Amino acid sequence: MPLFYHVRVVTQIPNFQRFLNKHDIDAYLVTAGKYKRTIDIIGEVTEEHKAKLQEELDDMHRAFMDHIALARPKLLETIEEVATGEYWLAVHAQEKGLVDEVMTSDEYLESISEENDIIEIVEMKRKSLLWSATHIKSVVANMKDGITQVLSGRAGTTASAIRGGTPMAVA
Repeated sequence: MPLFYHVRVVTQIPNFQRFLNKHDIDAYLVTAGKYKRTIDIIGEVTEEHKAKLQEELDDMHRAFMDHIALARPKLLETIEEVATGEYWLAVHAQEKGLVDEVMTSDEYLESISEENDIIEIVEMKRKSLLWSATHIKSVVANMKDGITQVLSGRAGTTASAIRGGTPMAVA
C-alpha cells in the first residue's frame, strides 16, 4: 500500500550567474519572446522574472486543482485545503477524499480479476554464452560419443547431439 499520497506543483532552478560574473565568464541565452525563459541557471534573476515564474506556477497549480475538482466533485468545496503540497498517509488521504480505497496492488488485482484477464509479464534472463571449460569438454565428448554410436549403428534410441548450442537427446 502506498505510504504517502503526494502531488505538488513546484520548480527549483540553481543559478550560477554570480559565480560566472565573479570569474569573468560570459554566458548568453538568446530567446524569441520576453518570457521564454524567466529564470534559468546562467542568467540574471530579476524581480520581474521571479514574479512571472511565480505567476506561471500559480496558473499550473490552479489548473491542477481544477482537474482534481472535476475528477472528484466532492472536493470542490475543500480543494484549497487539500491542494497545499502537504504529505498525508494513505489513510488520511482517504479521509480527505483524495483516495477512494487503500489496498495493496495484489488486493486490487484480485478485486478486478472477475471482470478482467490478468496477465503477468516476466522478463526472461538470457543464458550466459560463457561456458566453463569442463562443460565444453563434456559437450564435445558427448557429441563425439553420439556421432560414433550413430556411425557405428550402436546409437539405439538416445544419441547425444548439439542443436542451437544446447545439448539434447535425439532418437
